[in-house]
Amino acid sequence: MVSALYAVLSALLLMKFSFDVVRLRMQYRVAYGDGGFSELQSAIRIHGNAVEYIPIAIVLMPVYGNEWRRNLDGAYLRHRFGLLVV
Repeated sequence: MVSALYAVLSALLLMKFSFDVVRLRMQYRVAYGDGGFSELQSAIRIHGNAVEYIPIAIVLMPVYGNEWRRNLDGAYLRHRFGLLVV
């Protein structure tokens, strides 16, 4: 469930980044590339990095989610306490 929430939030973030790139392309009248404008270059890289890394994070979230669930489980904490006592 948490993964789905973050997937939706990430999709909204990607849409915002893509709209930023489109807005700057229209503002600077650049169809291809970055036209040498540093603001457009930054927006393109921000969008590109998000497209590269967000899907990997979403795929790995269930793996980390299971670990968090295990850590919040009382059995794991009791086991750690038992190791410390014995």
